[in-house]
Amino acid sequence: MARIELNPAFEAIRGSIGGLVIKRYGNKLVLSQKPVFRNRKFSKAQKKNQEAFGEATRYANNLLRDPEQRKPFEKLAAQSGRTVRGLMIAEYMRANPAK
Repeated sequence: MARIELNPAFEAIRGSIGGLVIKRYGNKLVLSQKPVFRNRKFSKAQKKNQEAFGEATRYANNLLRDPEQRKPFEKLAAQSGRTVRGLMIAEYMRANPAK
């Protein structure tokens, strides 16, 4: 995995190019190989976790639409340096762990 520094004009770059993926972790930009999921078999636990994460994502998307429910998360996000959506998903996953 390579870390790269770009000209400020390219700060918003993300996505994939050929077999490479450009990701952002905080303020770091990372270049890695695109994952291959062909013929991948997920375990029951992985499937349950994926379902729980999908529910958490739907929960966060609903909260993001409501300014009143969003306010406490915005305050916490400003203090912690995390994203509002990420905090909402984390809250849901803590309250509803995949079993």
